[in-house]
Amino acid sequence: MAPPHRWVSQSQLQSNIHIANSCQQSLENLSSPFFNFSFERCTVCPSICSFSTSTSSSLIHNQAMASSNSECCAARSVHLRFQPDDECVDLFYNEVTVERTTSGSYFMVCGWSCGYFGIQQLTDDMKHNNKIALFSVWDPITGDDPHRVNPSNRVVVENVGCGVQVDRFGGEGTGAKLMAPLPWKLDETVACFVQAHREGHLSCYTGWIKRPGTDDWWRLGTLKTRAGGILLKHLYSFIEDFRRDVYSAHQNRQALFGNGWVRVGEKHPTRWRPLSTAHFTASDAEWEAKETIDAGTCTKGFYLSTGGDVCFSIDIGCRIDCSHIHCTPPTLPLP
Repeated sequence: MAPPHRWVSQSQLQSNIHIANSCQQSLENLSSPFFNFSFERCTVCPSICSFSTSTSSSLIHNQAMASSNSECCAARSVHLRFQPDDECVDLFYNEVTVERTTSGSYFMVCGWSCGYFGIQQLTDDMKHNNKIALFSVWDPITGDDPHRVNPSNRVVVENVGCGVQVDRFGGEGTGAKLMAPLPWKLDETVACFVQAHREGHLSCYTGWIKRPGTDDWWRLGTLKTRAGGILLKHLYSFIEDFRRDVYSAHQNRQALFGNGWVRVGEKHPTRWRPLSTAHFTASDAEWEAKETIDAGTCTKGFYLSTGGDVCFSIDIGCRIDCSHIHCTPPTLPLP
């Protein structure tokens, strides 16, 4: 059962509007017959997070960023940082089970140094594609304008799956993203994995996700970036509130992450290793609610929680150990 929400009064909200311009997030509109929403910058990594235009106008107008003596604008982003001890990881598999959610939520399942992959709830409007899968990889250069990136430095997109939307992003870094409608549900496990290979100086990443309630694996596509041929490093998962309208800081988002595996693919024979430990970290953005976060172990592995009335049960930086949970390597659609 979700904890009770502490709602912010309209007068409190209005008192914060005057500081919104100081840290207003820039938006990039996406015109598409398939996805009718805009994109807002992610605060955890330089990518773009989705947001429905059906409600975004009023929320953006009222977006009140935090100051030292006012309401926080968003729930704090929280992370699990995995540390496999091998440099030759070519596959990262992980699962997420969302227990509590609200509009403007990103449950990122498979993140690494060049990109990330997960599921989002955009709005509360069930009549539209309000839940999606998002797979993003960054260009190998600095900058915020995706249209100013030289074509030779842009992420190459190949083998896009049926029903998958392709676009460029910008804001805090640039790159390419693949989006697909995915009607995931609460308490339903969603599995996904990223497979990596080298093509000379290119690092190539293919994103796969299992359609909820089926055994059907969906290949979203392959994204190639000029990253020197590195594979999968600096692995992590997170939960993010990208709605940031003050109200969202008082709503809880919670998910279980478990049965994570990596494959060491450049040694013979290939080996699977479980992701049984992780470090708990969190964003330092000043406009996020600092205290309403938590993490720990559960029957499926790890959990992350942020927003609402959640309280710390462990300190930031703590190592979480799930090695007592028995798991078996996944069966995947690999050649």
